[in-house]
Amino acid sequence: MKRDIARLADEHFDLLVIGGGIYGAALAWDAALRGLSVALIERSDFGQATSANSLKVVHGGLRYLQDARPDRMRRMVRERRAIMRMAPHLVRPMAFLLPTTAGGLRSMPAMRLALLASDGIGFDRNRGLEQAQWLPPGRVISRDETIGRVPGLAQLSAITGAALWYDAQIYNTERFLLAVLKSAVEAGAAVVNYAEACQLIVRRGRVVGATVHDQVADEALDVRARVTVNAAGPWVDTVLAGAQAADRPRIFWPSLAVNLVTRPFVVGEAVGFSTAPDAADANGSRRRAATLFAVPWRDRCLVGTFHLPYSGGPEPLQVEDEQIRHMLETVNRAYPAADLSADDVSLIHAGLLPVRVGSSGQHVVLIRDGWLVDHRRRDDLAGLLTVVGVKYTAARELAERAVDWVTAELGRRVDRCRTETELLHGARQGADPVVLADELLRLSPGLQAEAAGNLASLYGTEAGWIVALAAGGGNRFPQEELLRAQTRYAVREEMALHLGDVVLRRMDLGSAGRPTADLLQSIAKTMGDELAWRDTDRRQELDELDAHYAARTYAAAH
Repeated sequence: MKRDIARLADEHFDLLVIGGGIYGAALAWDAALRGLSVALIERSDFGQATSANSLKVVHGGLRYLQDARPDRMRRMVRERRAIMRMAPHLVRPMAFLLPTTAGGLRSMPAMRLALLASDGIGFDRNRGLEQAQWLPPGRVISRDETIGRVPGLAQLSAITGAALWYDAQIYNTERFLLAVLKSAVEAGAAVVNYAEACQLIVRRGRVVGATVHDQVADEALDVRARVTVNAAGPWVDTVLAGAQAADRPRIFWPSLAVNLVTRPFVVGEAVGFSTAPDAADANGSRRRAATLFAVPWRDRCLVGTFHLPYSGGPEPLQVEDEQIRHMLETVNRAYPAADLSADDVSLIHAGLLPVRVGSSGQHVVLIRDGWLVDHRRRDDLAGLLTVVGVKYTAARELAERAVDWVTAELGRRVDRCRTETELLHGARQGADPVVLADELLRLSPGLQAEAAGNLASLYGTEAGWIVALAAGGGNRFPQEELLRAQTRYAVREEMALHLGDVVLRRMDLGSAGRPTADLLQSIAKTMGDELAWRDTDRRQELDELDAHYAARTYAAAH
């Protein structure tokens, strides 16, 4: 995957996608597979903003039962199955446990009924999956078994047992996004990061592309396209500014979504717990009771998702220390065994999600489903569609609907959508991380088993390229050489241009906490050798990464 900015100026595309998060990437992949010529541009690095913030969970939509939406749950089961099928090296089953209470919707009879309904609606949840990825049926377990699985729940005297069900987890969402982008490129798409859409080009009431600022060359170019899709997440209204739609009501009303990376206080399965409502503030507003999850992830826990009101712009995005302090207190009240302190928070993942207009005070009304905005109908502006996504799990489905709209707008008959059954770049049928790691070890006897497993989980069938770059003619693979090889691969094959691109999004290194200064220096030197950085460039890259971690750590810990 090479950064070819010249191609953007040279071709006239069927489709221009603005935004390189998971929704834009899924759109580009789907459209390219259907035979459209596609360009995708991203103002910063791929997946740098909202797509980088999630619990890494692929949901089957169990919560839609409480909304009496079995149709929506049915679609989420389909999407979970598609994601598990397309990247078996990155997506794996995970158990979820939610304590039950004596009465109400969380009682054992109610949860037993809910799980039976879930299994019935998702009767074909394992169709087409390898056996290692099969999701067992859900069940209700006793209090004794619950505490045996999660001893910390013994401190909650009100629990009567637990509902136990299975969803899936994406080991590394950044690598999953890259796999989608690489798949789009294999299908013919042109994708470019650090290329910002500055102005939509409008001719006689139709959007015909965008003027783009290439941040690498510091130059402007026009990208021509018959149809443009605005998938810029929290920036969708910024993209529309300057077009004829600029004076219309905004589309994206933001709320702040936060997940905390903490020490591992649950292991093996995700655990849900209910929070108590806050006391009312001076205006009579208070946060409602909610359900949070502690999700085992690598050697840490992800805790969230916390949803807070937000009134600022999409950047710079800052989570206040007081907000983090309140989150820790909330978790410790709901699950005392967690006993989290400031020192237990290694990183803060934050992003913006759309909220219903009219949310106020401390209470936000989340939007459950993504939507499409046809600007011909909204603004009398043809050739432009805005896509607003909500859930990582639903990106493929909404992309399919968006590409259906694009093909209708083009008046083209194209191939049917294939993304539900296609494998992503780096995936192979029947090749989970264990199989791929064993293959690596057979081919490279000097490789350590832990390193082979890690490379297989991140790169899938591409892992052999990393080992080849690290070999250097020998058969020993020290960790520092493997990290250098991953860095070189990120620069040469994955459009990594800045230190943060590698540390936060190309490697399994800095997305759970700040690496050591020596490690960052080593990676910066390798990148500098590849990109001809001067000493001042390297220092600036290190400073910018330090600033990122300063904004995503809990200052009260010091």
